[in-house]
Amino acid sequence: MPRLVAVEPFPRLARVLAGAGRTTDTFAGQTRQGSVAGATLTDQTFRAVRDTGGEAVVVGDDAAEPARDELARHGLVLELCAAASVAAAGLLRAAGRLASGARIVAIGTAAAWLRPDF
Repeated sequence: MPRLVAVEPFPRLARVLAGAGRTTDTFAGQTRQGSVAGATLTDQTFRAVRDTGGEAVVVGDDAAEPARDELARHGLVLELCAAASVAAAGLLRAAGRLASGARIVAIGTAAAWLRPDF
């Protein structure tokens, strides 16, 4: 089973994993990452990340934008929240939590042309 890493624009799952909240809480935060901007967290997400020894990485809009722009230069035009997964890989590597040469899958589920407002 791969280790799952959830990417979020403000701490929700990160807080619950740290014991500072519950999955039934409502979490305040602002973001332009429209597809993942909700204030809630699912128990399924919490269990999937916890049970695989994973973690949550907070990638704000300012960190997601350069990743989105770099992906666009390579022909992948993703919504800001979809590009955040690539930014998260860079953050994990810089923090020493992703080994050099590790295999990752960054899921980009939303194309920017579908939601130009994001």
